[in-house]
Amino acid sequence: MIIGNPPWGASFSSIELEYLKEKNSDIVVRMINSFLYFTYVFSKKLNKNGLFGMIIPDVILYQSSYLLLRQHLIKNFYISKLINMGMNIFKGVNQPSMIIIFENKENYNSKVVVGNFTNVSGKDSAMLEKSNFCEYNQKLLDKIPSNLFITDNIDNYSILEKIVNISDLTIEDILDEDKMPKGASPDYKPAFMINEETKLKNNLEDSHVKKAVFGGFQIKRHYINYEDTYLIYTTKKDNFSKIPNICSHIKQFKDNITCKEVKTKKTSIIFSP
Repeated sequence: MIIGNPPWGASFSSIELEYLKEKNSDIVVRMINSFLYFTYVFSKKLNKNGLFGMIIPDVILYQSSYLLLRQHLIKNFYISKLINMGMNIFKGVNQPSMIIIFENKENYNSKVVVGNFTNVSGKDSAMLEKSNFCEYNQKLLDKIPSNLFITDNIDNYSILEKIVNISDLTIEDILDEDKMPKGASPDYKPAFMINEETKLKNNLEDSHVKKAVFGGFQIKRHYINYEDTYLIYTTKKDNFSKIPNICSHIKQFKDNITCKEVKTKKTSIIFSP
């Protein structure tokens, strides 16, 4: 078992730096911080099932300089806890910190317990509450760009897993039977672009009401913010007798739908009287 608080930002002579970079070339990206060296060396000294736990700078969570160290830990260890502590952990130290705990054992299907206390006052008591932690499969860390060690907003990263699992597509794959691009451009938006309240109030059939993205403002760096946005999506092959509530909802907008393609039923989204 290795537990401690390694030196942060220790000063090295140019000769010492060259030596450390050469001896630890597997995990040195650009610059070396003393905590990186200690973390790497100690990780290699762990016996089987040995436990490592340290408080180190939070930069290991996200900075590109620590990419290779993150990859080393993900590949070779079971990372059991990642806790982002934020500022004011050590008196007089102006550096955010985090707690990392990992074990020298099989990490297949292992769950990483994480917590983010950067904006929490009374961290000691908050860390005793299980509700302030969540968990995810360690495999997720392999799929996140730069192998970031994420400690919150876990669900927002699920889109990345979907992207990774999508096979290569051709142009024909994203065209429908009419050679139209698969997307929605309804002639009269209030008829087809709805919110949760409208969906529930009119008891619209779930089979044809889809979560949707209505604009680029919903596309974030690593996830989609769906907000309260739904799209009524029907095709020419649908049996409209099975979705009477949707038909009734759309019918009230009949006079507002003027698009020729919609009226002639050439598009994926159509009006059914």
